[in-house]
Amino acid sequence: MQFVQIVREKAAAHENSLCRLMFKLKLCCEDATHTGAILTQQPEPADLPQEKHDGAPHSKLSLRLWLRLLSCVMVIEKQVRRQLIDQFGTTLPRFDLMSALDRRPDGMVMSDLSKSLMVSSGNVTSVVDRLIEDGFVSRTTAANDRRSIIVSLTPKGQKEFSRMAKAHEEWFDTLFSDLTDYEIERLLIRLGDVRASVDKRLPELDGMGDGS
Repeated sequence: MQFVQIVREKAAAHENSLCRLMFKLKLCCEDATHTGAILTQQPEPADLPQEKHDGAPHSKLSLRLWLRLLSCVMVIEKQVRRQLIDQFGTTLPRFDLMSALDRRPDGMVMSDLSKSLMVSSGNVTSVVDRLIEDGFVSRTTAANDRRSIIVSLTPKGQKEFSRMAKAHEEWFDTLFSDLTDYEIERLLIRLGDVRASVDKRLPELDGMGDGS
């Protein structure tokens, strides 16, 4: 397949970092830990706009940052969805669910799976049902609690996900091939800072609508 051949020619040593970068762009769910980061000692560009004296960021810059993050996610996610359909005849929700199960070989209860994917239990159930029909996922009753349902990948599902995951990683290697390892690690840390700021300030935002 021509696309895969092009991807393989451009594959670089930083494949894992590329997937981590997209994960942070989409979810911003990593903490702001800077352990092991090589760029914490690097100086900041002198021409970057400075914060206001009270530490609050400029509102227009904040909006620009949000729009830039959103546009990156939307453009990349659109391409990933298209490639999943074109190459594997599957959807991003199915891929994400299989990815979550791949990280948990012993399976996951439905409630944990829903939390992991940050979607409603109803949406998870419908995706699981279709994957069961295709033979990629199995659903069993937990031995220690018959009220709990364990969902796991079947051998067929493990094989199929392995194929998709390999291509998925190569797509990101192509999309981010103009970035160096250092630039990717820099973005990962800065996105960690973004998430930390959001988590810290969320209570303030929630309080804006209660008249306080």
